[in-house]
This record gives sequence, structure tokens and C-alpha cells, in this order.
Amino acid sequence: MYTSPTPVITDEIKIVDSQGCPRIMMSARSGAPVIRLLQISGALSMEVSPDAGGHPAVKLANPDLRGPTAALAVDEKGTHVKSDRPGGASSYLFLNNVGESGVVFDDANGMRRLNILVGPDGDAKIERFGSDGKPLSYSQTLRTDRGNQVAQLVRSSCVEHPIVDQHVRGFLSRGA
Repeated sequence: MYTSPTPVITDEIKIVDSQGCPRIMMSARSGAPVIRLLQISGALSMEVSPDAGGHPAVKLANPDLRGPTAALAVDEKGTHVKSDRPGGASSYLFLNNVGESGVVFDDANGMRRLNILVGPDGDAKIERFGSDGKPLSYSQTLRTDRGNQVAQLVRSSCVEHPIVDQHVRGFLSRGA
């Protein structure tokens, strides 16, 4: 009959590779559990840990220090996936506790450039910002192929893009 071994009780475990380099560290020494995967250099590659409120997070480092990093987190506001590039560029995907979801993009200067949001009521909104961080907006009138129908597309802080415009024209030409 199998008997389980006596548990190992400690506040930290370090696992090393065949060269003696630390590669995995599991600890509760600080009071909160943390698991770290380390690169051969000893630099952080990945970390899994909760915040003080018990909300979990996974942080992914990049071995290329000029490359982007990523984090997946749950906190008191909702869930988040964030990618950051040194120098300011970032993207952010979220779903908050009230049901709003979205994607946010910041440029290399850290300025907000685009929000795509869906509210808890299902209302969708696209907001575009200039390099100064101020909202952009414009109105455009499109005529359908039917000649007698005129559809006005009012874009408030909306993406201005030829492919988007082509799809909108196609949708309107079908009599929407």
C-alpha cells in the first residue's frame, strides 16, 4: 500500500538547473505566495502572485529588454491583459465588474490614441485621439447606390480609415 511521504514545510524553495543556476523560485516568505521562473541569467521571466487582496496576476518579462512585456491580472475592478513596451507604447484589454469591456491603445509617447468600448448595455463606442491626447471627431455623409436614399454617418471620435469606410458604404448600400 502506498503511503504519502512526509510533506516538506518551508517558506521558500529554489530549483536550480544542472549548472546550479536558479531557474524556479516558490516562496511565501513575504506572507504572500509567489512563483518565479527565471532566465538563465537569473533575470525574471515569469511571475505568478496575488496582490494584498488575494487577486491573482501573471507577469511575463521579455528577455529582450527593448521588447514588450505583458501582464494578466484580476483585481477589485475586473480582469485585465496589458502589454507595455519600454518608452510608452501599450495596449490594454479589459472586462470590468459592471460588464464594460474594451481595448485601449497608447502610442510610444504614452498618449492615449484609441479606445474601443462596449458598455454593459451593449452600446459600442470607438474613440480616437490625436497625438496631443485630445479626442478627434468628424461627420461624413454617404449616399447609397440607390440614389434616393441618403444615410448620414456621424462619427464621433471614430476611426477614419479607408477599409472601414468601404465596409460602411457596403453596409449602407444594402439598404440599412
